[in-house]
This record gives sequence, C-alpha cells and structure tokens, in this order.
Amino acid sequence: MSAEVGPVSNALETPAARLSRSREQLRLSLGHAPPEPGDGGLRPARAAAQTGLDALTDIPGVAILVAMIRRRWSGHPLRAVATVAAGAATTALKPLAARHPWGLVAGALVLGGLLVWAAPWRRPVTSALFAGMLPQLLLALVEGRPSRPPGPAAD
Repeated sequence: MSAEVGPVSNALETPAARLSRSREQLRLSLGHAPPEPGDGGLRPARAAAQTGLDALTDIPGVAILVAMIRRRWSGHPLRAVATVAAGAATTALKPLAARHPWGLVAGALVLGGLLVWAAPWRRPVTSALFAGMLPQLLLALVEGRPSRPPGPAAD
C-alpha cells in the first residue's frame, strides 16, 4: 500500500492545513464565496439566508419573484415590527436555549398544542359577523353620524 501524493505533498502539511485546504475546495465547489479574514469561516445567519435566496435566483423566473418579494418586504409596514420582534426573541431565547434546550422545545410544543386546541381558523362565525358589521360601521364613520340613534339624555 502506497500513500498517494497530491499536488501538494500531504506528508509536509499539518492536519490543520489539510483541513483548511479541504474546506476551501468544498466551499469553491459549492459556489460559496471565500470567507472573510478573521471570521473563522463562520458567517452570520443573515448572510447564509441571503446566500440561500441568491442560490434560488439561478432558477429561471425565480429571480423576478425573489426581487418582487424583497422589494415588497423592504417597504412593508410590519418590517420594523418583525425586525424588533426577531431581535427581542433572539435576545430573550438565546440564553434560555443555551441553558435549557429541551425546555425550549417543550415550551414550543405546549404553545403549538394550545394553538391547535384553540383553532382560531375554525371560527368562521366571528369573522362572518365582523364582515357583516364592517360596512355599516365604515358607513357610519364616513357619514359622521353615530352608529346607533341617541337615546334619552341621562341626567
């Protein structure tokens, strides 16, 4: 059995150098940009998600859809709320996830169970009632008259 010798002599390389070279070859073969100096090859989750969206743009027609979604989201009124909520959730849940990961999973299971048990999507009566009253309320608001006739004055 003889050891294969590649373009760079493997006998002279340290294991860390071989690992680094192997990671770089994998990164280039997958089409990812090389890491920036000092980040240890780790990118933030936002950059990884951006790369995932950019990978979708290689599919014909999807680039237009991704551009439309990005443009719509950049001007969406709930963007600021979602950004603040995501930051607050990350700040609150990251230490909890580090200390008690199974507790976080159990909490998510309980919240999901409560959502399924409450089943707000199965309550069409409330939404139908609101949909029936909404035009009358809007008409009263636009006309500037009270929604019900004034009763006797209470002294």
